[in-house]
Amino acid sequence: MKNMYTGIIDLLLFDPETKTLYVVDYKPDLSYNSFLADAFVVSIPQLAGYGLTMEEIADINLQCIMFNDEAAWIFSPDNVLAPIDAFMLASDSSWVAPWIEFSNLVAYKEYFWAQFLHRDF
Repeated sequence: MKNMYTGIIDLLLFDPETKTLYVVDYKPDLSYNSFLADAFVVSIPQLAGYGLTMEEIADINLQCIMFNDEAAWIFSPDNVLAPIDAFMLASDSSWVAPWIEFSNLVAYKEYFWAQFLHRDF
């Protein structure tokens, strides 16, 4: 099926004091201090995509956490995807970020259900 994205969020944590939702992904086989194919950095778009989806659905402060037994990275999906877009656009002017299309699909789904149920989400 075209434009289908799948994945499973490992863990969602909510901090009621800061009203922050944490989208957590365990990466046991990835290295935190490398930029090679087995590095945390290659999974940032996946985790940020999960984060953007949750942020869109829940309209809440959100942070992403990627971790393994050696380290953890905490980041905002909004802060990491813009530099990736800039880098990719500099390399390929026809680049279209997959998370933009994904966000559009989430927005369309909300619009559809709002129309179907005659209420806002």
